[in-house]
Amino acid sequence: MTQIVDNAWDIAFTGNYVFINDELASYNNLSLNDKIQLKDDNDNIYEFEIIGIYKENEEESSGPSFFSNSANTIITNADSLVSITSANTEIKGSVKPTFIIDDYKNADSVQKEFYKKGLDENYVVETNEEIATAGLTSVKNVKSFANTFLIITMIIGGIVLFVINMINIRERKYEIGVLRTIGISKFKLTMQFVSELLIVGLIALMLGAGIGATMSKGVSNSLLSSEIKSTEKQNEKVKSNFGGSGGGFDMKQGGPSSFNKKGTPNVQAYDSIDAVVSASVILELLGIGVVLILVSSLSAMISIQRFTPLTILKERS
Repeated sequence: MTQIVDNAWDIAFTGNYVFINDELASYNNLSLNDKIQLKDDNDNIYEFEIIGIYKENEEESSGPSFFSNSANTIITNADSLVSITSANTEIKGSVKPTFIIDDYKNADSVQKEFYKKGLDENYVVETNEEIATAGLTSVKNVKSFANTFLIITMIIGGIVLFVINMINIRERKYEIGVLRTIGISKFKLTMQFVSELLIVGLIALMLGAGIGATMSKGVSNSLLSSEIKSTEKQNEKVKSNFGGSGGGFDMKQGGPSSFNKKGTPNVQAYDSIDAVVSASVILELLGIGVVLILVSSLSAMISIQRFTPLTILKERS
């Protein structure tokens, strides 16, 4: 908005008030509080008062000027449009109010509420969930890759821990035999080995979480940047296959608050992730690590239960 009356937003939704493009205002020498008249084929005259003058954001415009130029676009409220279409049935109008909800999970309940409040069944309530979801495609791909990497790491980590425990038990076999000979129970020995593993494992987990928290943002944005470049290349291939390059339309998406020609909010794809390792994530990592340690320590538990002190010392001698 380049010019606007003080109480514009208080009166904009009731009465015959309009916002016009600054190019239209300049061409017709119009200013705030001036009145314009629209005349239809039946000589019906509709009078409107100008309460705002806007300038088109060129960065959010899409396609060539004949498609996106809003110089002749006059913005008014739904009541004014309905009054025009009611006065002249030959004028076909379409009213599409837009509502912004906090979460798409509430879309169904909002839709039901409209009809419950008396919305005619002939009206259709639609969402732009598919368009909004498309803006998260790159982020979801990165998330899928991260989850896959996590699962693979857990499997490999579990196997490595299991093997290391087996080697550790073999190397400390004589120690186990001596401790069993002097009367240490199998249960205490098992708890000793498990406690050692947990202490070393927790220290390693804390170091890993700290390093991961430091590097997570940079790594995430690097992965996202690669994914965006890959997606852009795919889109370019699709455009070129359908003749979209060069003279075709370049449909750019605007910012979160911009609207397209149908009155549906445009969606801007995420190009960065503010990755933060929260306390809940660290607790989840610790939980996963403890489970892996306990599972991998089964080899130590089983081996200790099977060892007999005399056999161990005899083999040592």
